Amino acid sequence: MHPIQRKLTLLSAFTLAVAAVCVSAQEKVLSPPSAVLASQGGESLTLADMDAFANRIPVDKRAGFFNSPVRINGVISNLLLQKQLAAEARTSGMAHSLKGDDNAAPETDEDVAKTWLQSFRANVKVPDLSELAAEEYSAHKENYVTRGKLTVKDVLISAQVRGKTEAMTIADAVETDAKANPDQFDKLVEKYSDDPDKAVTNGVLEQLGEKGKYPQELTKAAKALDKVGDISPVISTPGGFHVMKLVERVPDEQRSFAAAKADIIARLGNEFVENAVKDHVDQLRNRLMTADPDLVASLRTRYGNLQAIPENEHAPVAGK
Repeated sequence: MHPIQRKLTLLSAFTLAVAAVCVSAQEKVLSPPSAVLASQGGESLTLADMDAFANRIPVDKRAGFFNSPVRINGVISNLLLQKQLAAEARTSGMAHSLKGDDNAAPETDEDVAKTWLQSFRANVKVPDLSELAAEEYSAHKENYVTRGKLTVKDVLISAQVRGKTEAMTIADAVETDAKANPDQFDKLVEKYSDDPDKAVTNGVLEQLGEKGKYPQELTKAAKALDKVGDISPVISTPGGFHVMKLVERVPDEQRSFAAAKADIIARLGNEFVENAVKDHVDQLRNRLMTADPDLVASLRTRYGNLQAIPENEHAPVAGK
């Protein structure tokens, strides 16, 4: 069954049953813990399984949680997935040998499923990706560049602190003094800069080429500086006015394919593995699911008093 059809089938059970005022409290009491809510891939989810899940939710939150048909649909789908994965692990004979992070054998379906997926991921056979890596490098060389360094010292004259007219006047004077005596720039930072961090940074701004780190006006002006020691003109930014001195400029360097190959193959390999895991999980999720509509609907009142269904959840939405 298509996943949308499967979701519609399960959610329709909610809509129809709720329209009939669900099931009575007496019927709920009569439903044994072994009653099957839903089945998929040869595995069954019982009321006892759902009770165990509900016990993990604070008592005062349970009624609200189970008042959502969409949310219940998701819980049933996830618990059935866990059961199918756990069944795979046990069928493989590996369930008892699987170890978790604490080196203890998993016990619950959730633990077995989680550890089984880790084992599945670790055992995916990754093909030779050298040719694909070469294609990736050729198509996206710009992604394989060692970023250079662009470092300046900056005098910030704040328009907010001094007012725009005074700040501009001071900035012009700083530019003149800096160009006349570039080796005295540190004294200009100390005397004029309104940067609150100047005592720690001494006005140094690093990695100006990094997107979004500094105002674009500063980045553009810094990139226009050519030689170490060059002084910028006055730069206006939302924070005020700046004068900069170039401290270090190391250009970007294109990495060769030989240098980038290992990194590209590692990334492509990780993507291959994760896609394999996703495909396997999707296959399990998309198996035919059957559900008992009355029992599914009874979950809305099993863990608390009946509440109104949220307005946006009266009917399922295809594709959501």
